[in-house]
Amino acid sequence: MILNDRAADPSDEGANHMLVNDNSSSLGVQNAMATNQNRLKSSLQKLATGLRINQASDDPAGLAASEALRAQIRGGQQAQSNANNALAMLQVADSGSQQISDTLQRMRELAIQAANGTYSSTDRGAIQQEFSSLASEVSDIAQSTNYNGVALLAGNQGFTFQVGDGSPGPTINASASLSSVMSLGNVSTQSSAQGALASIDSVMGSVSALRSGLGASMNQLSSTAANLGSNIASVAAAESLIRDTEYAQQSTQLTTSQILTQSSNAMLAQANLLPKGVMGLL
Repeated sequence: MILNDRAADPSDEGANHMLVNDNSSSLGVQNAMATNQNRLKSSLQKLATGLRINQASDDPAGLAASEALRAQIRGGQQAQSNANNALAMLQVADSGSQQISDTLQRMRELAIQAANGTYSSTDRGAIQQEFSSLASEVSDIAQSTNYNGVALLAGNQGFTFQVGDGSPGPTINASASLSSVMSLGNVSTQSSAQGALASIDSVMGSVSALRSGLGASMNQLSSTAANLGSNIASVAAAESLIRDTEYAQQSTQLTTSQILTQSSNAMLAQANLLPKGVMGLL
């Protein structure tokens, strides 16, 4: 229904029409209000979660980049944990090796003592008793030194530690072998004491070489863990720039959306009053 103060002229494009059945002004305001409300909801969600990207539609490309960085961060964190666990493992091996080295030092003193011609067989028997006890202790330390149930010094042990993100990822190798600790001889005679001294010196050389290798591996693991930590921090900062909410900007957007929503509500009320003007013409 179209009401006007003169006959409607289809060719009169500038004619002012008052529409009753189709309030286009109200529809336009409603669309604007819906847009403002969606922006307001989006701002509230971003400020509440602290995330700029809460769903894929917020920023599809940014989400893909953020997920890739998150995978890198979590992989790096696990690699750093691997490096720290490996470091703790080698520290246990080094501690056991230190105990063995200290025990071998005492055994070497006994071998030198027994090799002296001033001792009788009875004296050497007493020395042998302590020597045998210490040899047994060396063996026990080698057998019992373990980390999480994994033997560290018994036999020929080789370890590979995954300290990088990816497949194949960077690895660090370490080894521990004290299989010769059982061959320490005896000091029951002067000549056997001299042979035991040579055996102990050989084992002590192996223990020193083992500890040197462990020390180098521990230094490498420590450096790797520190580098991983630095890299994780850098990647996390980059991921945060993509995914996290920029509070100053979003707070401004929230205020703007609130004002526009309130304004839209007021304008909708005004637009809904326009058809009532027709009543003045009846």
